[in-house]
Amino acid sequence: MKVEQIQDMGFEHVGYLRVSDESVDIDVPNKDTRGMVYVWVHDNEVKYLGKAGKGVRKRLKEHKSGFGGGSETGKKHFARMREEGINELGIWARVSETATMTFNLFGETITKEVSLESEEEEFLLENYEFA
Repeated sequence: MKVEQIQDMGFEHVGYLRVSDESVDIDVPNKDTRGMVYVWVHDNEVKYLGKAGKGVRKRLKEHKSGFGGGSETGKKHFARMREEGINELGIWARVSETATMTFNLFGETITKEVSLESEEEEFLLENYEFA
């Protein structure tokens, strides 16, 4: 998937993830805490798709912790970037659609606006190819 395709879907460039031999630097000024889907882009090609329930900046900080050994998946992502010689990834994101839901919770009827980032991520993974 190319940058032009994600731009057509409403994704906007929100920052960078920079990788060195030993560390990861996150430069994402976007402090929006709404649910989002986001991608990592290198050489105009989408390398990774994820969801961020509390905003992309917070989610990338979690990735950074994982790269440092906080998770097996994080260590694999970091190793893959190093193997491919990737020093910088562009971060693109879009605020996810929402739906109003009414449900019963412990005997109370609740109406709430719910972010659809999980559904959007699932749709994109099922319908598009990522490098």
